[in-house]
Amino acid sequence: MRILAAVLGVLGGLQVLLGLWSFTLGGQASRVGARSAGSTMTLVGVVIVALGVGYLAVAVGLWTFRTWGWSGALAVTAFGSLGTLFGLSQGATGGGTVLALLVNAGALFYLLTCRDAFRHASLARHGRSRAGASAH
Repeated sequence: MRILAAVLGVLGGLQVLLGLWSFTLGGQASRVGARSAGSTMTLVGVVIVALGVGYLAVAVGLWTFRTWGWSGALAVTAFGSLGTLFGLSQGATGGGTVLALLVNAGALFYLLTCRDAFRHASLARHGRSRAGASAH
């Protein structure tokens, strides 16, 4: 599970950098008169940074075996898989898009197959049930 947390953390960091780059491109486009393109790139940057922060947050949750980490990772990898499938349907067939789909779909599959093991590890590490009661 920690390997998946590390992979999602790296993905999150890369997405934050990509989002910041989109901000830069949006600003440059606006300065040369392409205001519509600049606004679009800025909006894309906001979305990408938000997703990157989400990936970083769930990476921490998975690393520390928090139940919200597993749920959050399930959500962001499902969203990432759908987003890359949408990108592929729109013609974004580059290696990065295909790699993102493979990583997100692989992580999603792994999360679904290790749910009980993660829950057991979380309870063993934190010593309480979902409701907060003692597991003794």
